[in-house]
Amino acid sequence: MTKLDGAWEESSVKGPRVEITENKLTRLWMGAPVLETKFTIAEQGGKTVLMLEHNGLRNAGSLDPYAVINECYFDGTALVFVDDYRFSGVSETKLYPTSNSRYGNVTLVDDEMLPVLHGRWESKYTDLVFDGNKLGICGHGEEKPDITVEIVTARTNGYDSGEVMILDKDPARQGIGDYYSLSYSGETITGCIQVCDAQPMKIVFTKKA
Repeated sequence: MTKLDGAWEESSVKGPRVEITENKLTRLWMGAPVLETKFTIAEQGGKTVLMLEHNGLRNAGSLDPYAVINECYFDGTALVFVDDYRFSGVSETKLYPTSNSRYGNVTLVDDEMLPVLHGRWESKYTDLVFDGNKLGICGHGEEKPDITVEIVTARTNGYDSGEVMILDKDPARQGIGDYYSLSYSGETITGCIQVCDAQPMKIVFTKKA
């Protein structure tokens, strides 16, 4: 373990995030990894410089980087990246230690909640089928899911709303299927769908007996 181990984010902007474990660095954008690389450390001019094995930032499925990291160092307070973007040029990003997970300021509660959610939850529109850490969404009464994703469950830190968020395990995806939010509140699950510019539609699920 080094002094750099942990997670790093900008102080007030959701977007760039870096996770470091010993000599491995993962850089993310909006929850999606864009670089995973090993590195070594060198002390140069009062700075802790990270010598990266790879420096290209790539979106999933892309062979060509959209930016390269010219320099990465720790200045005693912030982890600093000097990036050269293909279209906009060179910019500097400063990241600071954070206790946030990839899902934000939340505490994961999978061990507590996944057994409670297990089974089928019904509404007059669609059904939710929970099996371990997988969630299937299917038409009402249908057995075969239209979509299946791995999920995590989390409580928001800082206040107790009584609700548990049901989240896609991949934080880069917004929502689950058509639902931009799913939450459990004791006896029901509420899903919210945005249809064009109308008011959000709330769909309430109850557990099948």
